[in-house]
Amino acid sequence: MKNGRNLLKIILGVLVVLFSLLFGFDIYQNQSKLSEVRGIKEVEVEVWRVVDGDTIRVKDIKTGQVFNVRYLGIDTPELDGPDYETCFCSQAKEKNEELVLDRNVVLEFDIDKYDRFFGNLGFLRRISI
Repeated sequence: MKNGRNLLKIILGVLVVLFSLLFGFDIYQNQSKLSEVRGIKEVEVEVWRVVDGDTIRVKDIKTGQVFNVRYLGIDTPELDGPDYETCFCSQAKEKNEELVLDRNVVLEFDIDKYDRFFGNLGFLRRISI
């Protein structure tokens, strides 16, 4: 009896896998971008200056407004912190410059647009590599 149930489970599992492969089951089909679903604002900006490993100064392409942005989900050591030469803060800044300086990127604001220091928080996406 127990072997019969295990066999039934295996057969059902195989059928589900075959069904999804044959009919192109796609759970992300017809889903909007996260920014559309959550009402998040996106703007195209030019990166003017890299402040440190997790902060940049940008210019909004449409409005010309210039402001600082801190990356969401990234925290690097500050350049003016204790033992700044030994904590990889200069390497983080150099890598940030290599990736985004003088490039046009898409800045996507999160629901929490500002941090405790009243800076803008956001995610960046490069437009072209």
